[in-house]
Amino acid sequence: MLHQEPIKGYELRKDIDNPNSYLFVTDHLIVYQVYFKYSPNYLFKDSTYSNYFYEFVIAVLENPTENLPVFDKKTSMTIANIFVEFYQNLQDAIIIYICDSSDGR
Repeated sequence: MLHQEPIKGYELRKDIDNPNSYLFVTDHLIVYQVYFKYSPNYLFKDSTYSNYFYEFVIAVLENPTENLPVFDKKTSMTIANIFVEFYQNLQDAIIIYICDSSDGR
C-alpha cells in the first residue's frame, strides 16, 4: 500500500478588521476571501438560535487568469482548515451556505 502525504492547504491571512474573515492566494494567483457573516435574523427572527447563525461566503477577490477557477485540492483543504479554526473559536455557531449559481456552475 502506498503512503500518501496529507494535502496541505494554502497559507491563511486573517483580516485585521474582521476576525471571521480569511484571505489566501492559490498557485494560480487567485485571491480568495472566505468569511463568516454574522446573520442573526437570517432564518428565524427572534428565535432562541438567532444569535448563532453565520452565513458562509467564498468570494474571488482577484483572478488574473480571467477563467473560472478550476478544482484545486489545496483550495478545498484550505477551506476545510478555515472551518476547523472557526469552530474552535465559536463551537455553538450554525453555518448557512447559500449556493449561488449566477456563474452557471
